[in-house]
Amino acid sequence: MVSGDGGRPIDRVVWWCWLALLVAVPVTSFPLVEGTVGGETVSPLSLIPLLLLIPLYLVPFLLRRESSMPAEVKPLALFLVLAVVSSAASLALGIEPYKGQTVLERVVHGMATLAVGISFFLAALVIPRNEAKLAASLRALYLGAALSLFWAGIQASYVLSGIENVPWNLNQIHRLFSVRDLFRDRVTGLAYEPSWLGDQLVVLYLPLWVGSLIVGWSAFRKARNVPWVEAVLAIAGGAALVLAKSRISILAALAMAAAVLIWGVVRLTRATAGRLRRRFPSLPVAGGWWRWGVTPLVIAIVLLGLAALTLGLGSRFDWRIRRITTLPDQLQALRSQHPDELGFAIADRVAFAERLVYWRAGIVPFERYPLLGVGIGNTGFFFSEGLPPYAYRLTEIGQALDPGNLSFPNAKSLWVRLLSETGIVGTVAYLTWLTLTGAAAVYLARRATGLARAVGVAGLIAVPAWLLEGLSLDSFALPQGWLMLGLLTVTAWRHRSASRLPV
Repeated sequence: MVSGDGGRPIDRVVWWCWLALLVAVPVTSFPLVEGTVGGETVSPLSLIPLLLLIPLYLVPFLLRRESSMPAEVKPLALFLVLAVVSSAASLALGIEPYKGQTVLERVVHGMATLAVGISFFLAALVIPRNEAKLAASLRALYLGAALSLFWAGIQASYVLSGIENVPWNLNQIHRLFSVRDLFRDRVTGLAYEPSWLGDQLVVLYLPLWVGSLIVGWSAFRKARNVPWVEAVLAIAGGAALVLAKSRISILAALAMAAAVLIWGVVRLTRATAGRLRRRFPSLPVAGGWWRWGVTPLVIAIVLLGLAALTLGLGSRFDWRIRRITTLPDQLQALRSQHPDELGFAIADRVAFAERLVYWRAGIVPFERYPLLGVGIGNTGFFFSEGLPPYAYRLTEIGQALDPGNLSFPNAKSLWVRLLSETGIVGTVAYLTWLTLTGAAAVYLARRATGLARAVGVAGLIAVPAWLLEGLSLDSFALPQGWLMLGLLTVTAWRHRSASRLPV
């Protein structure tokens, strides 16, 4: 393990806090943190070391005059400024209190969660500033993931057996680090719910493990030049993802696999074209017909096969996916029963209607205030106004509308939330940041070697997964996505600096 820079005690404290943060990532709803932040389900254990790192290192780093930031961070800084502006402006919109909460309370809460997320990103950006520290950081991440997968494996023992009730003693253990009981038919690892485990896997852990396997680099010693630790973790992570039964995470995993396959197909077709060109100089393999004909055709075939394989395997583990295959037979009946709300009726058949309702209700603030939105945290004030008639058929929506339920509604989608709370300008700034970060991943995957290239390939896999996961999760406080993008950015920043290229 690598110690902190220098021999000062403060440096060692900062370093060990950082490693503790990384190990703690899988625990998303720690009871002690939940009690401190007011009963929020998003209460990660990693928030405790982060709150120590903010005054010990992050604030002093930002205040130092010689501190610099990579170009990729500028759109994120602009997004933060726009979020502050839209939130301040929301205080003058005259929005009435809802569920016992005022606009000021929601803005303070929303900005606090955004500050937490950006602090995770900043910590990943400024603490592991050399290769040794980055490798040690990955080992700490993998330790936390291994603990979560071990606990998921124990859960799998009864999930696969189809028992009626979770063993009481396992629930008691799980309650030590989560505010929720275990699921009978799905694994959660150390996370609050299965979809959060799936998000951790597809946004952070699996991209890093697969990137290491593709490049052949390992954070540990390799056996016969094979990164066996990452290979074992990737296999266990893939199994946990299937047993978590999170549809959006499985779809994100499909996007990850598609990104890897597209990259591999492009490289293979280029290499094949080169060999053909050398052997048959008169053959126009370098022409447009090869690049825009053969390559897309191969990619399309691969993607269709991958989609069919995913649907077939998924239907064996998840009744919601099985129902997709029966929709064509039921379409006519659904059309006659719900002629004006066919989309919601179809979604209801596959247990997805509630999510569509949240999205539809969440977009109402954007329709009213498209430029700046209604401020961070304020989407829920418009929830009851944006409900379609079909929503009142759904039990979950009825519970959300119950005056006795003080839980504040949300958009259930990061992209809907961004549009509604920061408007067009904030969403464009955020997507610009993601685009530049994705470009950094391409740069590393093409030009770097070893660890840097492995992180670059991981970024190429993680960014599409982040885009899809944003359809299902809308919290700024979960650390996994921020950490992945922070590690990717600092790796590209360090590599450009070492190559004497402009930062």
